Amino acid sequence: MITFAIIGGGWRSEFYLRIAKALPEEFTVAGVFVRREEQRSRIQEKYNVKTFTSLDALLQESFDFIVNCTSYSQVSDISVDLADKGYFVLSETPALKEPSGDHAYEKIQVAEQYHQKGTYQAIRKILDSGLIGDVNYINISIGHDYHAMSMIRFLFNDYKEPAKLFDINTKDPMTISHGRGGEMAEKPVSNTSNRIIVFDFGGKTAVYDYNGEQYFSPIRRDRLLIRGTKGEINNSAIRYFDDNGKLIEGEIVLKTAGLLEGYYNDRIVFFDKVLYNFPFKHARLSEEEIAIANCLMGMKNYIDTGEEFYSYKKAYEDYMFFNKQI
Repeated sequence: MITFAIIGGGWRSEFYLRIAKALPEEFTVAGVFVRREEQRSRIQEKYNVKTFTSLDALLQESFDFIVNCTSYSQVSDISVDLADKGYFVLSETPALKEPSGDHAYEKIQVAEQYHQKGTYQAIRKILDSGLIGDVNYINISIGHDYHAMSMIRFLFNDYKEPAKLFDINTKDPMTISHGRGGEMAEKPVSNTSNRIIVFDFGGKTAVYDYNGEQYFSPIRRDRLLIRGTKGEINNSAIRYFDDNGKLIEGEIVLKTAGLLEGYYNDRIVFFDKVLYNFPFKHARLSEEEIAIANCLMGMKNYIDTGEEFYSYKKAYEDYMFFNKQI
């Protein structure tokens, strides 16, 4: 049983609350520190967990680590402050405060879930197998800013600093239809910002092409193209030459299972090879939620063994490398 506390009562913290509610045999929420009374009432009613009006009160509870879901501008300072006090922290992104020689940073891991998703774990397994040869090009439209940089470095398996060659923002007029609250009644056409950046990893090229509306819009979907010397992966499609020079074409397929008990994500396969088996199959969780649950599991494993899954240092580098000036 993993027991964690949560700071923050916003949209992001609800992922952790939903996961704990769906997996009570795996996770327990010791309590949630929420400043606003209406948020505290809603969380208590919806998730049946204790809430606290002060951080000091929450810290009196017993837990393995703290999940810090505070705002973009505060999250790094609060995580480092808690680590300085001796607490292990699973910090939401980004990591904005430069790591120093202080070992407090060693108590922090960052909840970057993208590379924890089953789909990308499966793709990484294909890349590691050498199926498409040496990877030299990535065109990515998955997640904004530092999220994309973490994915690029994960897929290249290259963690050195890249050179930024090109960086522009363009206007993308589009119908705005969905947000965090779901589908909108009115769907106006508005100018949105699309950013295109080219990175050079010393002979390997990554192109970032992203519009923030992709998080929710059904007409702006995520895209991923990975090219190697023997083939390419284009979203779920794979084309490559085998050792005999024969062209092979196939699809990465997400398999679901379940009947009367309800459907769930089961495994990801390529032809007859299983690339990824989803954990928590008895719970009805999305792939995104499963990835976040993996972060929770990874944090407990880090506390127990010291094995990092996404360090504060890597998170800080991803933010800085993405946002540096040309």
